[in-house]
Amino acid sequence: MQKILRKEKPSADKQHHASDLRSTLNWLRAQGDLIETDKPVDPDLEVTGLQKHMDGGCPVLFNKVKGKPNHRVLTNLFGDIKVINKMFGWK
Repeated sequence: MQKILRKEKPSADKQHHASDLRSTLNWLRAQGDLIETDKPVDPDLEVTGLQKHMDGGCPVLFNKVKGKPNHRVLTNLFGDIKVINKMFGWK
């Protein structure tokens, strides 16, 4: 299994008031709180296995899903309370 490294966070973490998924994904990406991969994954068991491995961590976005062209899968969006607090502007 390929090791996935988390990007360094910018020094000033700004809060985000989540209003839609697209802007939230862009914000998470900019904050370094999103793991994203273009490697094809199987939607049946592989995605859930990888998600379980990342449980309690930052969100994971799979951009290529086998057998599902033009579909992406997002997991673990609410897996880390620190990310949730920043995402909704809570302290």
